[in-house]
Amino acid sequence: MSDFKTPPQDPQQFTATPESILREAQRLIENSGSLHDRIVSEIPPGDATFENVIVPFAQDENARLTSLRVLGFYQSVSLNAELREASRKSQNMLQEFALQYKQRRDLFVLIDATHVSERDVSQKRLDPESDHYVCTIRREFIKNGLNIAAEPDRKRFVEIQHRINDLTCAFSENAANASQSGIWFIPTELDGILTDQLSAMKRGDGDNENKLFASFVEHVGAVLRFANNPETRKRMYLGYENRCNENIPVFHELTTLRDESARLLGYLSHAAFVVEDKMARNTETVHSLLNRLRTGLLPGGLQEIKQLQGGKESAFGGKRGDLGWALLCVGYAVLWSKTACSEIHSRPSAYC
Repeated sequence: MSDFKTPPQDPQQFTATPESILREAQRLIENSGSLHDRIVSEIPPGDATFENVIVPFAQDENARLTSLRVLGFYQSVSLNAELREASRKSQNMLQEFALQYKQRRDLFVLIDATHVSERDVSQKRLDPESDHYVCTIRREFIKNGLNIAAEPDRKRFVEIQHRINDLTCAFSENAANASQSGIWFIPTELDGILTDQLSAMKRGDGDNENKLFASFVEHVGAVLRFANNPETRKRMYLGYENRCNENIPVFHELTTLRDESARLLGYLSHAAFVVEDKMARNTETVHSLLNRLRTGLLPGGLQEIKQLQGGKESAFGGKRGDLGWALLCVGYAVLWSKTACSEIHSRPSAYC
C-alpha cells in the first residue's frame, strides 16, 4: 500500500439532507459577505492591488462556486422531492447573493481602482490570465448596473435583475416538474415498440388500469420512432411539445425584461449585451454567419424534406404534408433504406 499516493482530497459524498443543503448555502453567503465587508473596510482605493483585493475575492469565488455546483447537483438527480426543492432553493439563494454583491459600489470602487493601477503601462505586471480575470469581474459589476447614472434607471435595473432571477428559478422548477409527466396508453396503441421497452414502462391502476405510462423523458424517442399507430405518435408528439405550457408567460416576461435591462445598460438588444463577451463580439457577425449557413444549407435541407415527405407518403399513404409527429419514424425508415440490407439493417429497432 505504501507504493500508492494519497489522494489530495476525499471523494465527494452525496449524503446531504434538505436542512444541510440550506445551511451550507447560508454559510457560503455569510462567509463571502464577511470577506467582502473586510476588504472594503480595510483597503482604501489608493492601496488596492491585485494581491490584496482580487486574489482573496477570486479564491472565495472559486470555493463558493465549487460548493454551489455540488448543492445544485441534487435537483437534477435526487429521487427525493424535498431534497430537489432544497437544492433549487440553495441555487436561488446564492444567485440572489451574487446579484447583490455585484451591485455593491464600494466593492466595485476597489476592483476598478485595481483595474486602473494594474493596467498602467508604466507598472503593468500582471500575466495575461490575471489581467483577463480583473477585466472580467470589473465588466460583470458594470453589467450589473453600476455605471447607470440616473438613480430611477438604476433602481429599475435592480428590480429587473431580481425579477429575472425569480423567473429563471420558476422556469427551471416548472421544467423539472414537467419532466416527470407523460401519457398513458393501452398496450395495443404501442404496437411496434420493443417488448423490453414496454416492460420497463410503469403499469397503471385505478383509472389507468391495464395501461402503460410513456414518459416524456424516457420513452418519447421510442414512441415517435417505432409506434405503428399514427394517432399514438401524434398524441406523444403534441403532448411532448406542450408539456410545460406554464412556462410560456414566464418566457415572455423574461424576454421582455432582458430586453429592457440591456437597453438600460446602453445596448440595442439583449443579444448585443450577451454576445459582447463572446468570440463574435457583435450581432452583425452572428447574423452574417447565420446568413451564410442558411444560404449553404437551404438547398440540401429542402431536398431532405422532399425525401422525408416522400417517405411519409410511401409508409403511411395519403398526401404529402407537414411531417410533424411522423418525422422521426419516417426519418428512421429513410435512413435505413439507404443502408446495405443485412440482419442488423433489416431490424434497426433491435439495436437502438
